[in-house]
Amino acid sequence: MAFALDQRLEGDSHLAVTHNQIQVRLADDSRYFWVILVPAITHGHNNSSVSEIHDLPTPVAADLWSLSIQISKWLRGHTQADKINVAALGNVVSQFHLHVVARHRSDPAWPAPIWGQGTMEPLEQTERDRRLTALQLWYKQSSGMI
Repeated sequence: MAFALDQRLEGDSHLAVTHNQIQVRLADDSRYFWVILVPAITHGHNNSSVSEIHDLPTPVAADLWSLSIQISKWLRGHTQADKINVAALGNVVSQFHLHVVARHRSDPAWPAPIWGQGTMEPLEQTERDRRLTALQLWYKQSSGMI
């Protein structure tokens, strides 16, 4: 079985780019500029999706960490965020994924975590396209540094 993205991640986000087997996805929530990183790999022994960070092959984990650092730096500058939250929960969607979220003191959940706070507000198409284009342009300009 080849890699298959969890249906919830598929429905709640949009693919921006793929970097070394890691999907860079934009969360479909206008309240936050929120990126989700999903290693597009399976367990070699049974082809199931990876659910824990310690199950990632070392090179993929290293790429994931490097990518999350670079996206965090870019997001902070691009959005003038007060704080960047990076989290891997997996309690609802067990397929391993890493959240990178630009937070502002003015956002609806501040200073609490975003999970369980309000309801997702889907991006309007023009804003979704603007954010995806910004992510893709950032990636094109910085992919040699990741």
